[in-house]
Amino acid sequence: MLQDTPIVPSILGATPLVAIAEAMPNREPLGEVRLKPGREKTLKLGHPWIFSQGIESFTGKNGHLVEVFSSKGESLGIGYVNTHSEIRLRMLGFMEKKAEGLVYRLIAHSLKKRRALKIESNAFRLINGENDGLSGLIVDAYGDVLVVQFGTLGMDLLQKEVVEALTILFQPSAIYEKSTSISRRQEALFPKSGWLTAHQPKEPIEIYEKDVRFLVDVVEGQKTGFFLDQREMRFWIRDKVVGKTVLNLCSYSGGFSLHALKAGAKKVVSVDISEEACRQMEINTGLNGLKGHKIVESDVFEYLKNSEELFDLVILDPPAFIKSKKDLPKGSKAYRELNRLALKKVEPNGLFMTSSCSYHMSPSLFETILLEATLLEKKQTQLIQRHILASDHMKNIAYREGEYLKTMVLLCSTQP
Repeated sequence: MLQDTPIVPSILGATPLVAIAEAMPNREPLGEVRLKPGREKTLKLGHPWIFSQGIESFTGKNGHLVEVFSSKGESLGIGYVNTHSEIRLRMLGFMEKKAEGLVYRLIAHSLKKRRALKIESNAFRLINGENDGLSGLIVDAYGDVLVVQFGTLGMDLLQKEVVEALTILFQPSAIYEKSTSISRRQEALFPKSGWLTAHQPKEPIEIYEKDVRFLVDVVEGQKTGFFLDQREMRFWIRDKVVGKTVLNLCSYSGGFSLHALKAGAKKVVSVDISEEACRQMEINTGLNGLKGHKIVESDVFEYLKNSEELFDLVILDPPAFIKSKKDLPKGSKAYRELNRLALKKVEPNGLFMTSSCSYHMSPSLFETILLEATLLEKKQTQLIQRHILASDHMKNIAYREGEYLKTMVLLCSTQP
């Protein structure tokens, strides 16, 4: 579990962490950014971004560290600039005054925060980008294997410092880079992936959540290998499914399905279009010695149109249909139709759990789409639960843009 992860490895002996941090070199001398009048207000509130129109002047190398000043010359901290990006300036930490060892200190602080959480899993998010003061960096742990994502030019240039810090602080057996997110295109970067360590595990990594085990392929799997951000919702369903039937749509490797079966669901049907995801679900089901799991390889739209079976709980966690703002009309229509079809499969007085991970869909728009879907199906529904944030995905409340995942649970009651 996370609390057993060594934060200060024994090989360091009595060497103070601050001394190690300051010994880690910076890549380039600091440049300088001066903001336009009034633009420092959001930074002082803790928001890490400044757009191009907020910058008065910039000296230094693109992507490298800069010291940031207000229009009146007040030092506001350390960040980095990318002149190719709409988000021109990204801050590191909060009002940092010292660039030496900054990346190391921020990573050490992130690890310390996670260690205090007592997560019931050996798979968790170690670094959550802007929410940990490390804009552009995601690090997930699967046992002692780390998966890193560098999403911005500035963080890409800090890769050596990041890997060194993770190696010292976490002592992973292996580190895999999976920098393939769409954000790299917006930063004028190409996708890249591969092992960053000599040790390269050939077999899937076994993880656990409570009493459920999974095998995770960090190389070929979706995202960094597993959907860690839905952990608390997987835990939430466990006391809702005893003796019930469950339909899990877009089920991937069976996260919700296996928790439901382990908790005592009578029957679980999992549907996913991916042959590999279905194969992985079969393996994970056997790994836990579970029965009553029907796995269907199918497009979910086709399955829902052709199936007549109803379920006590329907779970819908589709991929992001809206990749950019221009996809909003088409993607919203797809979400509406998929939710409408899924609602048809809920037994009277059953539960419907539905999610959207589309960054460009606001919570209010998602609610509107669900309302439209329920009206089209003439369903009477009440909201009984919203998304429960996985604690390792901790959020900087000043950074509202970081709230991408939305989940709602509806009670589909009968007419009085």
